Amino acid sequence: MTRKHSILLLILSLPILACLSMIVGSVPLSLTKALGDIISNTESIESLIMLEVRLPRTLLAVLIGSALGISGAALQGLLRNPLASPDLLGISQTASLGAVVTLYFGLAASAWIILPLSAMTGAFCAVLLIMVLAGKTPGLFSIILVGIALNAMMNALIAVALNMAPNPYALQEIYFWMLGAISNRSLQEVGFAFPFLAIGMGLIYSTRHYLNALSLGDNTAQSLGFDKRKYT
Repeated sequence: MTRKHSILLLILSLPILACLSMIVGSVPLSLTKALGDIISNTESIESLIMLEVRLPRTLLAVLIGSALGISGAALQGLLRNPLASPDLLGISQTASLGAVVTLYFGLAASAWIILPLSAMTGAFCAVLLIMVLAGKTPGLFSIILVGIALNAMMNALIAVALNMAPNPYALQEIYFWMLGAISNRSLQEVGFAFPFLAIGMGLIYSTRHYLNALSLGDNTAQSLGFDKRKYT
């Protein structure tokens, strides 16, 4: 099987698996009946479970998986390492710390938007720290070293927060969030996450040619006409 056939197979399997995730569960559903009730605006158990429980969960899984895939590919091109991932630079750990602090102090209970905003604020702060500490013209090794140091520091702070959790329920909530739980989400949260994920993936996609050239080295990318200052 060629690479093109493999990609085509993965693309075709995505909607199939998404449909299966909405009909398979503790309460089996009929997809046609649930969709019929939704279209006809008929209230039923099937339509309620589909709209309020399984559809948001499935959409979030697809969106988050796509974002993780494209960000991982971008970091692999940027760092020229097929094993590179966001946690290598401490970005995901800093985002987790922002969410952990919010959950630790119970701020997430006041409004659902506080938790994702705190996580995104943490990730944004991590990017700023890397840019400041790595210098104006950061090299590959300086970015990795700063990222490793940031990663270790954030993991230590998260461990402190987990060990000092006020009660077992807060600890469980923190663990579930860090494991990437997408249960008990609503379409409102999907609508909130979609623009940020779409903009991020669009920005990464716009730099695809530079990342491909960068995988061959800085000098090669510069010789092909790419200005490093434009993309950093």
